[in-house]
Amino acid sequence: MKKIFLTAIFTTFVLPFFLGCSTTVKQNDLMPATAATGTAATIKLQRNKVIYVLPSQDGIFDGRTYIGTGASVADMFVANLRPYAAKVQLATEGNIPQDAYYVVKPTILHWEPRAAAWSGISTKVEINVSITNATGGVEVINKSIQVSGRNVTFVSQSADALAQYVIKDFCSSIF
Repeated sequence: MKKIFLTAIFTTFVLPFFLGCSTTVKQNDLMPATAATGTAATIKLQRNKVIYVLPSQDGIFDGRTYIGTGASVADMFVANLRPYAAKVQLATEGNIPQDAYYVVKPTILHWEPRAAAWSGISTKVEINVSITNATGGVEVINKSIQVSGRNVTFVSQSADALAQYVIKDFCSSIF
């Protein structure tokens, strides 16, 4: 009887807690597949080049605009690309300096901040990242990066914190 009771407690309370306690990160390559392999080629950027980051539009979810999120995401890319580049700066569309080697254009596709600590609904962020070789105008990377926070947690995960996490992971993977 005691064993059945402990098993019931475990499957009711403990197991769901651990299953809902992980942050999920996905990177989907949106570049066309090559004819030879049938998959998109894995491109690594050259280090110590000049990179400019364009600002994104602010994130929107459920009819609400989250003011400042576009600038925040651009700043996160600048900070996380800096260890790999000779120079990283913000630029504006149509005003890219001549010394640019790569241009990074993040676009917020999904920005869903949730209070998972009490709602049980995870925070979700999805950003499309297009990186263009500025000298030739050729897109070298086009990926969708997604992160979904924990469903069950004692502390809410902000969309900003999750975005920072997935952007840092993405930037380290492209060099």
